[in-house]
Amino acid sequence: MAFQVYSKEIPVDGKLYSLNDVENLKEILCYPREYCHDTIFYQRLRELKNIGITHVINYGRKTIGKINILGKGFSSIAVLVLQNNRQRVLKIRRIDSRRKTLEYEAILLEYLRPYSIAPRPYSWSRNYIVMDYIDGSPLDLVIKILLSKNELDKIYLILKRVLTKAWLLDIIGIDHGELNRPFNHILVDKNYYPYFIDFESARYKKKRHNLTMVSSYIFFRSSWFRELFMNNYYFRNITMLLQNYKMSSYSSIILFRLLNLLRSLLYGL
Repeated sequence: MAFQVYSKEIPVDGKLYSLNDVENLKEILCYPREYCHDTIFYQRLRELKNIGITHVINYGRKTIGKINILGKGFSSIAVLVLQNNRQRVLKIRRIDSRRKTLEYEAILLEYLRPYSIAPRPYSWSRNYIVMDYIDGSPLDLVIKILLSKNELDKIYLILKRVLTKAWLLDIIGIDHGELNRPFNHILVDKNYYPYFIDFESARYKKKRHNLTMVSSYIFFRSSWFRELFMNNYYFRNITMLLQNYKMSSYSSIILFRLLNLLRSLLYGL
């Protein structure tokens, strides 16, 4: 598909680095390397070998040393790996991370597994999470490409699923914590299913803000919707719905009305 960034198949130029390639893997498993001792590196290496990881795949838009990686954040990096001959994402805790463990994030992902909201985790420790590789592209990129083709049905389908999954997170009791910037945290696959990623800041909370955060971005702050929606009637109604939602114990009726407004906005163009 036109908007896909990644491929499920191993890329032709995706060089495989064996776990025995110590020098290159030190850059990845011990990032940033200046803070890492050999003892830490070999401990992490043993952990990965014990769970069936055999290779790191040179793939992604970021680079550490000689290896391309999927992503790099303040507390972890993500690389594509082979585990038992299957592509997985390996999320590795940075040596200088303020987070002491990735286990809490992994437990949340495991709890969410029946709902198809986030990648499925397969194994984890305080230093890593091995999870499904989401073969998709960032939400913003997908919407912009579909807008350029005027494919409104697909845009509505994606955003309906995004808003519904955000509401479902509210119902479950988990606040993602970073959905005020959803373009970094939602991937859309080739079947137009969105997946929420990066649950490092997520927590069980009495008050959850997933639907309101995502809605605020979609309707009020995204560049693509600012271009689309100039009708003050819709803005007032969406604002009122979101205010009522905060006081409604996460009402499904308000979600339904929000989706109806989204449909009216799109198909009223």
